[in-house]
This record gives sequence, structure tokens and C-alpha cells, in this order.
Amino acid sequence: MITRPVGLLKPTIDCLRIIRKKVYNMDQHEEKDPLLSRHVEVDKRLQVSHDSGDIDDDNLKMHTYANLSHSDVGKVDKRAMHPVTSFEALVHLVKGNLGTGLLALPYAVSKVGYVLGPAMLVVMGLVASHCMILLTRCSQALCKRHNTSTLDYGEVAEAAVWDFKFEKRIGSYTVTEIFTGKIAKTVVNIVLIMTQFGFCCVYFVFMGDNIREVAKACGFELDSRFWILILLPLVVVFSWIRNLDALAPLATVANICILFGLGAIMYDIFHLIGEKKAAVYEPSGVKMVEVAGTALPVFFGNAIYAFEGIGVVLPLENKAKNPIHFPKVVYLGMGVITSLYTVFGALGYLAFGDDIDASITLNLPGDKHLHSVVYHIVKLYFSYAIFVTLLVQFYVPMDFLEPPLIRRLGVKHEIIKLSVFRTIIITITAGLAIVIPKLDLFISLVGAFASSALAIIFPPILQILVFCRTNEPFWVKMLWVSKSLLIVVVGVAGFATGTYVALKEIVDYLKSQ
Repeated sequence: MITRPVGLLKPTIDCLRIIRKKVYNMDQHEEKDPLLSRHVEVDKRLQVSHDSGDIDDDNLKMHTYANLSHSDVGKVDKRAMHPVTSFEALVHLVKGNLGTGLLALPYAVSKVGYVLGPAMLVVMGLVASHCMILLTRCSQALCKRHNTSTLDYGEVAEAAVWDFKFEKRIGSYTVTEIFTGKIAKTVVNIVLIMTQFGFCCVYFVFMGDNIREVAKACGFELDSRFWILILLPLVVVFSWIRNLDALAPLATVANICILFGLGAIMYDIFHLIGEKKAAVYEPSGVKMVEVAGTALPVFFGNAIYAFEGIGVVLPLENKAKNPIHFPKVVYLGMGVITSLYTVFGALGYLAFGDDIDASITLNLPGDKHLHSVVYHIVKLYFSYAIFVTLLVQFYVPMDFLEPPLIRRLGVKHEIIKLSVFRTIIITITAGLAIVIPKLDLFISLVGAFASSALAIIFPPILQILVFCRTNEPFWVKMLWVSKSLLIVVVGVAGFATGTYVALKEIVDYLKSQ
């Protein structure tokens, strides 16, 4: 019976771990450290294709790099290849959180009131920031343990569960006998993929709704579903671009469009409030606090969707020139984001009241006067920016799905195979948006189901797995463990209730059609 090592047995167990890592290749039936057992050799199919002339030396090197393990990061160090400064990391972090979620925050605040809504946004911002820091610290600690330079989200989960499985035992059974590191990594990656596809569905609906409003003002009465179908071929063609650098100029223009659009929206909000035409001046135009019915679950789903930057934290930390300063970058960046979210959500609700739409852009003036033409341009600007964002976000799931596809199908005619695969995935995503063209329902579902798991539930669990055996006073350890468990409980509650309410409303909508 193997028990938890204590006292003088701990150094002995540590020595055994070192020996085990050195000789793990001697017996293929022994448990292997997943971060050390990644094979580095080129897949046999690649070599055969190379020998037969199907791929050249450059492509062979590219595929070999894709198969490198993190234990070989000394050979290919991401920090050394493309390091980012703290300021650049701050800009990317802020940019990674600005999207359709920001435009939906006034709608989220309308569900719980202009007093409770901003207060809860501040709390959620603090929790989201704290969880980003937890994820970063777990990654840095595991990198040090496994003598590697970088880990992604899935690999952090894998390494955390594996280490916990190896050392933490109860009786003759491991605590994680079934839930192994491989399963943990798979779960995290699946949720990541689902989150990105959910984002893409939201982007399709957003573009369809806003283009419909512009077309309506020009005399074209078409449902948003038709505009999604019209946009689909264009999105498919651009999705075939496999080099993100080619999208850099488009992304730069998109960022400028977002800034211009936000400025125009804030001008309209202050204009309404300044001339006392806002909903806040009307009797019963706004509510202070609302917690009845589905208010809290819907708010939770929409609000947590807005804090969508958890996916960019580790990629930025992995490329940070000074990773020791990265937590400060996170606190500063999330402080700016939380402040912007709180002000924007509160003012947007005070301006438009309970008539606020799922995206505040849909509340902008829609007549044919010159003043409204500017707002129609804003809607087109946002549609263009979201179009580019969709293309960038689409790369994340493709990075997970395409390598195993190529390993199974071979590298011959690789470009054609990947283009067909991307076309199928984009078409399915657009199909979901056409079936459920309700922006508020999609945002609430994606936020409650996927974003809550990545942003709130997983990081505290990883903290417990990684740091549960540190040499801290018992009361100190119990404090942070209790705090982490509280965050997990709140996250699971929001996940369960938010997902249930969103699915119920989607089912009700489909029945009404």
C-alpha cells in the first residue's frame, strides 16, 4: 500500500521520481510522464511522403516542428523566437477581451438592474482576474517542475492531474485513477474548441442582425438569416487563409473600426442622457435591482461571456519577455477592462432602459437622416471588425483539429483537404446561427456553458492540484483552498443554472417557430 510521503520519506520519493523519469523509456509498460514521453520523431507517413517526393524539405521541417514536445522547448524556445514586452502583452490582453461581449453588457445589466448589475460586473472582473493569475502561476510552477519553458491550457491541466495522481494516494488507489492527465487535457481542449465555435456562431448572428438593420434603412427587407447565407461564401474563402500574418492588415483596420464605433456609441449615450431623453428620466424606465426569475442566470451567462480573455493568457505568458512581471500586466489590463465594462454596461442601460437589444448597436438610430447615416456606418464598421475577429478566432479550434486529421489522411493534397475541412466546419457553424438567429440566446449559452468553465471553474481546481502539497501552515492552506472551492461552487452554480435557462429559452424559441 502506497501512502502519502511524509517526513524523511519525501526525499526518497523525490529521488525515485527522478530515477523514474530517467529510465521511463526502458519499460514501455510503465507509467510515463506525459510531458516527457511526447515523441519527437517525424511521423512515418511524413517520412514516406518526403521520400516519395510528395512534400519538400521545408514542409517536412514544418511538420516536424509541429510534432515537437514541450520537453524539447530548449531546441525551439517560443520566448526566444517571438518575445513580447509587458506593454505589448497588456495591449493584446485588453484587445482579447474587447468583442461582442462588451456590446451585450447593457442588455446583461438590464436583467438585474443598474445598481446590482455594475456591482456584480466588478466582482466578476475581480474573480476573472484572480483566476487568470491562478492559471499563470500553475503554468509557471509546472514548467519549473517539468523543466520546460511553456505550457498551454490543456497541458497545464494534464501536468497538474498527472503530478497529483503520482504523489497523492488514498489507500491502494490513486485519487485520479480514472480521471488521468490525458482526460483532463482532452476535457480542457474540448471546452476550448466549443467556446471558439460558440464565439463564431455569435459573430455570424451579430453580422446578420447589424447588416439587416442597415439594409432595412436602405429599403431592403431581408431576414438576418439571409444575410448570414450571403456572408457565408465570403467567410469560407477567407477561412482558407492559413497564415495569420496575412490577416494582420485587416485586423489593424478592424481595431480602428472598433475604436471609432465605441466612440460613436458613447457619444449617443451621453447625448441621450445630456438632453434628458434617456430611459433613466422616464417613470419606471429603469430598475435598480432585479433578482427574480431568470434574471441572475441570464446576467451570469452574458457577463462571463464578455470576460473572454482567459484563452489568450497563457499564449501571452508563454511569449512574455519578462514572465515574472506578467501578473502585474494581468491586474492592470483586467482593471482597465472591468472599469470599461462597468461604465459601458451601466450607461448603456440608463440610456435605453429595458428596450435595450442584445447588442447595443441595434439601438442606434435607424432613420434616414444624416445623423443616423453615421450610426449605420458604425454598424457596418462593427460588422467588418467582427468578420475579421471570426477569422482569427477560427484558427484556435483548427490548431487542435487539423494536425490529427492530417496524420490520419496523410499530407498528400494537404491544402485541398484542409480547405474542404474548414469549409465544412464554417458551414456547420453558420447553419447553427441560421437555426437559432437570436444573439442574446447564443451569448448566454456560450457564456454559461463554456466561458464559465474556462474562466472560473478550471483555474481554482488546477491551483488545488498543483499547490496542495506546499509547505505552508495548515491554516494558510485551508484559507486559499476554501477560497478556491468557493469560486468553483459559484462557477458550477452559474454554469448549471445559466446553461439550463439558455437551453430552455432556445427550445422555447424553436417551438415558437
